[in-house]
Amino acid sequence: MTEVLPDRDPEPPLLTARFLTLLLAQALFGLAFSTYFLIPKYLQVELGAGPETIGWVSGIAWTTSVLCVPVTGTLIDRIGRQRFAYIGAAAMVVGCALFASSDRVGALLAAARVLQGMGFSFFFVAASTLAADLAPPARLSQAIGWFGAMMTMTNAISPAVAEPLADVLGWRPVFWATALFAGLAGLAATRLGPPLAHDEPPASPFRTVLAVARLRPIWGVSILAGFLFGATVTFAAPWALDSGFEQVSAFFIAYASASAGVRLVLGGLADRWGRLAVAIGAMAVYGATPLLLIDVVDLGLVLPGIALGFAQGLYYPALNAVAVEWSSAAVRATVMALYNGSFNVGFTVGSVGMGPVVAALGYPPMFAGAASCAAVAIVLMAWMARRDGF
Repeated sequence: MTEVLPDRDPEPPLLTARFLTLLLAQALFGLAFSTYFLIPKYLQVELGAGPETIGWVSGIAWTTSVLCVPVTGTLIDRIGRQRFAYIGAAAMVVGCALFASSDRVGALLAAARVLQGMGFSFFFVAASTLAADLAPPARLSQAIGWFGAMMTMTNAISPAVAEPLADVLGWRPVFWATALFAGLAGLAATRLGPPLAHDEPPASPFRTVLAVARLRPIWGVSILAGFLFGATVTFAAPWALDSGFEQVSAFFIAYASASAGVRLVLGGLADRWGRLAVAIGAMAVYGATPLLLIDVVDLGLVLPGIALGFAQGLYYPALNAVAVEWSSAAVRATVMALYNGSFNVGFTVGSVGMGPVVAALGYPPMFAGAASCAAVAIVLMAWMARRDGF
């Protein structure tokens, strides 16, 4: 007699109406935020800024985002994901409007970057936490990857559209357009539906997460990756301009296209092959990117951009999923804030701290130093894999 097995419940779908609305909100926010990858060119060409000024102006937003980490995750866990998405979009609108109103490096420009940093921290952490909340557990890395793909696709679209528009219309209309897109992101976030239920967070989510020893190496790896990323994307454009390039958006387009493509096509790879294993392999490619930029005259900007996008597209969601998997849903926003915040710590040090290095030693030694971060990150992740028996 043949045994009749009970029907298995099908895995819940990922692309629900709510998840698709979240992707739309993220894409609109990304169109605003990603335009500011062109800040180094704007500062150098329009305002006559040098490497050190470019570094600290670029880094203000990331520094602000880092300073928000202790409160961002805690407030989102306690008050709600959607509410902080609205607040983040509003802060970004005001920051973009102030940036459009500024015509020199000064207090107004700095205030604009502070608000943009707050807006990014609030919106991105709230929205990425929602993405993890809505994801079936077996597709967590894929969900985080697809969510991030919306941002990285705009990393390609915004510079590709904004750079030629700025050449024709000037930079001010471009910056005003970013305020409009940030407002539309907030509007889309109002269509996300009622808040999802989750466990009551502990009295201090931030301290609770920091006390988890198993998670601590993840924050270290994220800092190293952020340092490498920050040094690369901040100084790729000035280095290319000094090397004779007139247009630099090709680097950002190649990066974003590769990162988004990898997330969309190979988004489930880490869920199937192992999240730490994929993150380690991607980090090796990550470290090659600044080395490719050293020979930018012969190699161009497209190849380093593709390498950076491929590495970031696999590494970031894979390690992020590890952090979420190893923690409680009650502190999920805090985990997301720490993961994003530690990356931004590295980004800030890489963009601000490497400006004086460039001024003293030049671009090639700085890129070579940045590449060494990947080797340290690989060692840390390999130790994590061995410790946990992966």
